[in-house]
Formats: sequence, structure tokens, C-alpha cells
Amino acid sequence: MDTEATAQAQGANTGPKVIRATQFILEDETGKPRARLAVSKGGRPGLALFDETGKRRATLAVTEAGSGLALFDETGKPRVMLTAAKAGPGLLLFDETGKLRAALVVRKDGPSLDLLDETGKVIWSQP
Repeated sequence: MDTEATAQAQGANTGPKVIRATQFILEDETGKPRARLAVSKGGRPGLALFDETGKRRATLAVTEAGSGLALFDETGKPRVMLTAAKAGPGLLLFDETGKLRAALVVRKDGPSLDLLDETGKVIWSQP
């Protein structure tokens, strides 16, 4: 890391210590976006991380329903989602095509686990 550039970017301990914006984009050394921290038009914050090809690989977001973390594979398909929704927390697992295959959710009335086939049909569930 270039210490001179770092000192300039941080203001060399002078000037304001708060930066305000509705979006920040973090670029790699070639200028490709690798991360975006932004607030949506509805005022919801989110963080997206991108790989070297520009594919989204992870998101962290706050929505009206709650908050969540999503992880994506190298093709950009969702593979894992962890949610903290009003109805309760959940863990969702997706296959290589991006289809939901397993869901573990904890609601007020207790936990449930559903396993789904490739068409989305529940093939096993508890309770």
C-alpha cells in the first residue's frame, strides 16, 4: 500500500473525519468495481462484493422485511442466504441452478426444515 496516497486519502489527520454520500464504489488497481456500498431510493442500505470478472459474489442488505446476507457462486447464482426477517431467522440453500433446495426457518411457533426437489416441490418437511 502506498503510504503517501494513504496519508492523502485520510487527510493526514487534518480536515473532516466524516464523509457523507449515498454510494461508495471500491475499485481494484485496474479500475474494476469490486465493492459497492449504497443506499437505495427507499433508504435501505446495502453492500455488494464483486469478483474479478464483475460477478456479484456477496451482498449484505437491509430490507423492509429484515436483513440478509447472500452468497453467490462464480456464475452469479445464489447459493446461500442467511436472513433475519420479521417472521424469524432463516437459512436458505440453493442448487447450482439457483433453485431453492433447503430452508431452515425459526418462527414463533418453532423451527421448520423443508427439503425441495429441482421443481420446487417439498419432498421432506419437519415439523
